[in-house]
Amino acid sequence: MGLIVGSRLLPLLASIIAAMLTTTKQGASAVPTMVPSKLPTSKPTPRFYCGCSTCTDTFWNILVTDGGGSYTCGQRITYLQSAGGGSKSLYDSCKQVGEEFPLDKCGPACNPSLCNKLPLEDPDPSALIWSDEFDVDGPPDPLKWGHDLGDGCPNLCNWGNGEQAYYTALPGNVNISNGVLRITAKKESGYSLPYTSARIVTRGLQSFKYGRIQFRASLAKCKAIGTWAALWMLPENNTYGGWPRSGEIDVMEAVGHEADRFFGTVHTQSYNGMIGTQKGSSISKSKDDWHLFEINWEQDRIQFAVDTQIYFEFPRGGSVDEWPFDQRFHIIMNVAVGGTWGGARGIDTGSFEGIGQIMELDWVRVYANSSQSQPTNQPTVPPSKNPTSQPSTGIPAITYCGCNSCTQAVWDTIATDAGGSYSCGARITWLQSNQGYSEASACAKVDSEFPTVCLCSCATQVPTAYPTHKPSSLPSNAPTNTPTEIPTGRPTSVPSRAPTTKRPSTLEPTPTNQPTVPPSKNPTSQPSTGIPAITYCGCNSCTQAVWDTIATDAGGSYSCGARITWLQSNQGYSEASACAKVDSEFPTVCLCSCATQVPTAYPTHKPSSLPSNAPTNTPTEIPTGRPTSVPSRAPTTKRPSTLEPTTARPSSKKPTPPPTPKPKKG
Repeated sequence: MGLIVGSRLLPLLASIIAAMLTTTKQGASAVPTMVPSKLPTSKPTPRFYCGCSTCTDTFWNILVTDGGGSYTCGQRITYLQSAGGGSKSLYDSCKQVGEEFPLDKCGPACNPSLCNKLPLEDPDPSALIWSDEFDVDGPPDPLKWGHDLGDGCPNLCNWGNGEQAYYTALPGNVNISNGVLRITAKKESGYSLPYTSARIVTRGLQSFKYGRIQFRASLAKCKAIGTWAALWMLPENNTYGGWPRSGEIDVMEAVGHEADRFFGTVHTQSYNGMIGTQKGSSISKSKDDWHLFEINWEQDRIQFAVDTQIYFEFPRGGSVDEWPFDQRFHIIMNVAVGGTWGGARGIDTGSFEGIGQIMELDWVRVYANSSQSQPTNQPTVPPSKNPTSQPSTGIPAITYCGCNSCTQAVWDTIATDAGGSYSCGARITWLQSNQGYSEASACAKVDSEFPTVCLCSCATQVPTAYPTHKPSSLPSNAPTNTPTEIPTGRPTSVPSRAPTTKRPSTLEPTPTNQPTVPPSKNPTSQPSTGIPAITYCGCNSCTQAVWDTIATDAGGSYSCGARITWLQSNQGYSEASACAKVDSEFPTVCLCSCATQVPTAYPTHKPSSLPSNAPTNTPTEIPTGRPTSVPSRAPTTKRPSTLEPTTARPSSKKPTPPPTPKPKKG
C-alpha cells in the first residue's frame, strides 16, 4: 500500500510452461552468477539446491542417462562448474542441466529460471502459529485487531498518498457475519474526507518474522473505479528508520481501473514508489472469484503467490537498504478510496453510494516455515553446499577466520561496494592470494569493510578436524567383489569463486604476480599443528597435486580424484578399491594406492613464501585455516563399460588426445 505504484508486468506463466515442455539441450546463456539457496528446512531433510525449493535431495541424486553417459543431476551440475566443465556459474550449470533432462528427472525442478514458477505446496497444518477464521459475528476480535482511524492528520494527512477515505471502526465500515469479515468503503458526509472505510491492523498485538502469510479474500464487490484494496505489512518497530528504510510488503493490492489483476510489491530504501524503483509483479485472475493471496517469506527471499501460483520472487539483497526484511512485521487490511494510484483514473462516485464497495475475507492464517523454525541468531543468508554431517567427535560446524561467528553462511554472504559484488570469503581469499595478507589480517580487514555483513574477526578458535561425506547407501550396481563398507570420502562441493569484478586500483594496487585464475575458497596458510600436507587414499604419494592431475583415456579426460570419487558414488567401490583401480588405470599419473595412513585432520596448503608485495604492516605469521573442498567432477562422457571391471590395459599408449567434449542432444 503506502506510496506505491505497482508494476504492470504481464503474466509469463504460459510461456514458461511451454519452455519447460519444449526446451532442448543447449548451452547456457549468460546469466549473472547466483548464490545457491541451500538452507535446510526445519527437518534435517530435504535440502534445497540451485536456489529452487523444488530441487531437493531426491532430484539432486537421481540418476540420469544421455549420450554422454550416466550420472546424477548433482554430479552433472557440479561438473559444469569445474574447469573441465567450463567453469560455469552455479546458475548457468543448474539452468543447463534443467534444460537437458525431462520433467521427471532434473527438469525444471532444478532450473532456477523456471523452478520458482512452480506452485507452492500446501503448508503443514501443524505449522499454523496464528489465524483468524472470522467465525464470531460482530466487530473484529480486539485481541487480534486494532484500528487506524481518521484521515492521517496531522502527521500523515490523506495517509501520505492522497487517499479520500476517513477510516472508522463503525459496523458500517467493518464487521463480521456468517463467517466473513467485510471492509466497506462508501460515500458519507460529516467527515473531513468525502468517503469512509476501515483499516484494521495487528500492530501491537501480533507481528511476524518470516512465515507463510495467507489471506482468503474476494473482491467481487470491490471493483469500482477509485477502489484501492490492500492486504499488506509494515515493520513493527522501524528498526532501520522510517518509510521506506524499514521496508513494506504488499501481499495483494488491487485497484478498480486494473480489471482482473492483482499486484504484489516490496518497498525498501533502494527500491520504492517514491523514486519509481519498487520491485513487484502482477497476475491476472478474475475478481469475481475467491482467491488465496499469500507470501512465503524466508531468510533469503519473499515469494508472492495467488492460489499457490508463484508470480513474483524478491531475493535477499546485500544490505539493509535492499533487504530490511529480517525484522518483525504486522498485518494491515484496508480498502482505500482514490489516492495516487487508486484514483489515477478518477473515482466512480455512484459506485460508493448505498452499500458501497466491499472487500470480503474468509480467513487470515500464518504458518511457520523453514526460516521461522531457525534459531533467532541464525544467519540470514542460506549456506552453500557445505558438508551435511557432523563428526562423531562433537566438533561444531565449520567456521572460518578462527571465529565462531564467521560461519559458512557468513563466508558465502554477498557484500557489495564500489569494487563490485562478491562473497565475504572470496574477498578474504583474494587479499591473501593477491595482496599477501595473513589470514588474520585479511579477516580483520574485510570485517572492517563490511562490519554488519562479514562477521569474521574475533579470537574464538576454529576446530582442527572436519567431517567428510558418506553416501547413505551403496548403489544397487555395486560390484560383487567390492567390499561393502561405506568409504570415507571428501566433500564434493565446488569451491566458490573469487569475485568476477576486481576491486578498483585505488583500494588495492594490482600486483604484477596476480594469478590469472581466481583462487578457490580455501585459506592459503598451513596450520601451526605440524600436520603434514593433505593426502588422499591413505597414501602419502596421493597428494593434492596428484588428486587434481588430469588423466585421459578412451573414456574422456578427468582428474584422478574425480575418477576415484565417481567410482565410489556411482559404482559402489570402497575408497581403497577405487584408489587401487585408478592407480592401475593410470600407473604413472594417479599414484594413489599404498598403505601409508592419511592424517585424521585435513590441513590446507601453505604458500612457499609470502608475495614480495606483502604489506609491511601486515603480520607475517602463518594462521590456521580450513580444509580444501575437492569438487566432484563427473566425467562428461561415461567410461566405456569395458573398463568396469578393470581390464588389462594396452601395453603401449598413444599420445594423450585432447579432452572429449560432452555431446549435445539433437
